[in-house]
Amino acid sequence: MRIEQLYPLPKKQIEAVIAKYNAKNIVWAQEEPENMGAWNYIAMKLRHIPFQGVYRTASAAAAEGSKKLHERRLKKLFADVFSYASVTAK
Repeated sequence: MRIEQLYPLPKKQIEAVIAKYNAKNIVWAQEEPENMGAWNYIAMKLRHIPFQGVYRTASAAAAEGSKKLHERRLKKLFADVFSYASVTAK
């Protein structure tokens, strides 16, 4: 699910989607560092939902400083996000 509106936060709609899919691993993923973006806001507003946050480490700057560093950290971020996905064959 992608959340486009943060204020007012559509809590009931978010909870309905989670209930509909009986979600077990709920991940909040953001490209921004931990101390930027919406992670802290979401973690506070939806604290009753066991989210796992996946984000870059906290930073004083939003930019990485170099394209190669950005690409390396983005690759790690995607690997971290998709490590929560599990596919079971029947």
